[in-house]
Amino acid sequence: MRLLAEGRRTKVFLVRSRYGLSVLKVPKNERAKASLWRERIALRYLSSFGVQWVPKVYEFNENGLLEEYIPGVPFYKRVKGASDEEIRRVILESLAIAFEIDVLGVRHKELSLAHKHVFVYDRAYLIDFGHSAIGVHRRSLPQLAAYFFFRNDYLRLFNISKDELKEALKEYKRGYPKKFIRLIALGRGTRSPPQIFPLSTF
Repeated sequence: MRLLAEGRRTKVFLVRSRYGLSVLKVPKNERAKASLWRERIALRYLSSFGVQWVPKVYEFNENGLLEEYIPGVPFYKRVKGASDEEIRRVILESLAIAFEIDVLGVRHKELSLAHKHVFVYDRAYLIDFGHSAIGVHRRSLPQLAAYFFFRNDYLRLFNISKDELKEALKEYKRGYPKKFIRLIALGRGTRSPPQIFPLSTF
């Protein structure tokens, strides 16, 4: 057992379980138990629909949450020294996951801290669903887009303006995602859409 991280409410350990290397989240107080309960519910709900790029939940009880270990690094570490094309790919993958969980009605709620909650291994993953809610549509992707494009300057990689993006996000929140996905996936270029987004949105 190795301590990976410790916050105000939770300790996170790397452990070897019958599932292989796993993450064990141990609560320090009752609020932390409630947070781990929400994470368990959200991740199992997403797993039931075949969502791949979030951790799998293995076991849960009042003593902790055991889930899949993603052997990667946070977004902020991955982008240091990375090429523009690599950063663009990770951002697109992250937005595609956020779109998928939006469709299923899961709100992550902490993607304004995407530098910690976007994890990158062989591709991007979303982690830490302890503040999530089910039954809320079209909120995770806009929060993530705000982190990438308004709080940071990654919009320069996509050949679009902030005004265009703002208008596309307004339509997204109203339930019309095609404009945003076409804009962010293709910019003003003529490339084929990345297959990480559903082709039906183009």
